[in-house]
Amino acid sequence: MLEKLKRWRWVIAGVVVALVLLNLYLRKGNGNSSALPTAATRGVVTYRGQPLNGGQIRFVSRDPANKVGQASSMIQQDGTFEFGGAPVGPVTVTVDTSIRKAEDYFWKPGSPNPKPIYVPAHYAHPSKSGINLDLQEGVQEHTIQLE
Repeated sequence: MLEKLKRWRWVIAGVVVALVLLNLYLRKGNGNSSALPTAATRGVVTYRGQPLNGGQIRFVSRDPANKVGQASSMIQQDGTFEFGGAPVGPVTVTVDTSIRKAEDYFWKPGSPNPKPIYVPAHYAHPSKSGINLDLQEGVQEHTIQLE
């Protein structure tokens, strides 16, 4: 009985090792250098000339054949954003200020944190935002000005 248990332990350990190696192989790729082109993007989002102090920015590809699709990042308290992996080519930019850090939802006058700035809800929808960019491969900066 004890021998059987030891044998099963070795079988299970072998299966786990095989799964880990398969996972590493799939994550690294199989030597095929067909990685999708992406853009690293950073910048500032302003609303009526004032930097936003929270929310989410998303770049959504307007090209249905673009397999990257979209990328997003949180907007920092100074209005800046930064992320890699954005789709290359024509994109629509969305800004959603309803997605914030937890403490922003409970803001009260006299709080040490600045009052959250919210933008109209249409900026959060790709079909309504009206903000379009053409992203190139590599690192680039954009200022997103909302009115």
